[in-house]
Amino acid sequence: MSNIKDQLDPQKILDKINLIIDNPAASDKEKELLQKAKSEIDKGGKLESHLIDLRNWLLPLVASHKISEDGLALYKILRADRQVGMNEGINLIKGTLEEPFK
Repeated sequence: MSNIKDQLDPQKILDKINLIIDNPAASDKEKELLQKAKSEIDKGGKLESHLIDLRNWLLPLVASHKISEDGLALYKILRADRQVGMNEGINLIKGTLEEPFK
């Protein structure tokens, strides 16, 4: 199994985007968002910023179950990079910084 950094390789992301754009199971909205992301990535700039934008654009499709299986797989890759561990020292419920669990 490849790790998240391998999956976030710019060329691999573009390949996944192209496959989903060509996938008839993908909705027009999904294809539109992926085309927009691809265009932004092609222009250059910080890849991480473009991937965060793409993740955020795909979220409504994920929440409404209006995303293809391949689109959901891409979203999960983008989301996996942002997971917060239990020992990160961040209490998201209170919104305060605390010492990590020992």
